[in-house]
Amino acid sequence: MSEFQELHPRNYNLLLSKAMSYVYRCPSCRTRRKSYRLLQEHISKTGHSLCRCRGYHFAHREGSKFCFSNPLSFIYLCDRYTSDQGDISRSAISAIEAGASLEDVKDVLLSLGYQDLSNDIRDPFQEAQCSQINHSIMPRSES
Repeated sequence: MSEFQELHPRNYNLLLSKAMSYVYRCPSCRTRRKSYRLLQEHISKTGHSLCRCRGYHFAHREGSKFCFSNPLSFIYLCDRYTSDQGDISRSAISAIEAGASLEDVKDVLLSLGYQDLSNDIRDPFQEAQCSQINHSIMPRSES
C-alpha cells in the first residue's frame, strides 16, 4: 500500500480512475480514442493529418491558435514574445493582410486585453481604397 493510499483511501480510487481515463482526440474530426495506438490506427485509416508548420513544437490541429495557417497567429505570437503595443498593432495589421477579418482581429485584441488597440485598429485595405477615392475626387491645385 502506498503512502498516498494510506492517507487518502477514498480519493485513491478516484484518482486512479481519472489517471486511467485519459482521452486522445483526433485533430481533424475531434473524435476520442482511449489509447495513442488506437488514435494512430484511426488517423491511418481515415487519412486525417496533423499540421507540422512549426507554430507549435509538436504536430497539431491545423488552424490552432499558434498554427501558421491561422492568420490570427501573428497576434498571438507577438503577444507571447513582446508587450510593445506598436508591435501588437503591426501584427494585427499583418493578420488582416493575411486574410483575417477585422472583427476577428478586434475580438482577439479584446481577449488579450488590448482594449485601446481594438478601438484604434482599422482595415488597411479599406483605408487605401478611401485614400484613392479622395485623391480622385479632390480637385488638383494649380500652381
